[in-house]
Amino acid sequence: GSIMAFDAHTGNLQWRYQAPRINQPIGAANLLFEGSPQKSEFDGTCYPSHWSSPRVATDGSVWAARADGQIYNVKGPVHEAPPASIALSRESGKLDLDFETTAGVQVHQ
Repeated sequence: GSIMAFDAHTGNLQWRYQAPRINQPIGAANLLFEGSPQKSEFDGTCYPSHWSSPRVATDGSVWAARADGQIYNVKGPVHEAPPASIALSRESGKLDLDFETTAGVQVHQ
């Protein structure tokens, strides 16, 4: 898939970032859910904790399954994040930097 930015006034496409293709189903605990052509659960598969297929809800929160068996709902602060935490440039659509998440992220279950 891709992430696109449009001009709010004209509707013209400003930039497009083509994300790498990953065909992995979502993992939760020791089961795999959606994404499989068989539309079924598979027992015994556990991907590394950083692999998941997060979903963004209409309220801006992100839902992601982790290898610890939990499904997390994370919602950031209402204000904008500092520029250092933005990996995709709003202006160009280019990947600005790589960064790792740190402890202290507020997790709601």
